[in-house]
Amino acid sequence: MFNYNGTNGSYQLSLQEQIVTASFVGAINGRMLESFASQLQSIINDSALTHWGYISNSQRLSAATPDAQQKMIALAKHMRAHGCQASAFVIDSAIAISQLDKVRQSLHLEGNTRDIIFSCYDEALRYVKQQLNPLVLGS
Repeated sequence: MFNYNGTNGSYQLSLQEQIVTASFVGAINGRMLESFASQLQSIINDSALTHWGYISNSQRLSAATPDAQQKMIALAKHMRAHGCQASAFVIDSAIAISQLDKVRQSLHLEGNTRDIIFSCYDEALRYVKQQLNPLVLGS
């Protein structure tokens, strides 16, 4: 497990089976996101992930700084290019949901952002597993 503790926020990052889970608390800033991207890449490389899913289990997330939001776009592109096949989010901050929607719009992703937001981790996990199952079985 990886983690980061900053003045205004923190996260924990882990891998179980083919699913990377991040739990963010507080505010996400640029430095935190840079650390997250580096640690995520370590997980991808060390585990030789080719088809994987991502869950942000972050009910205690407030929002991202403008700098971090821009970095999220690049990170999301990188994740998709390196095998992330499904994402789900457990967030309830209206600001964070709006930011997620803007990131998805910047990437021209289809579908409604609300379709990948869940009220609990178990629902998000079930969704990601359903999305991954045909891909993992077919690989």
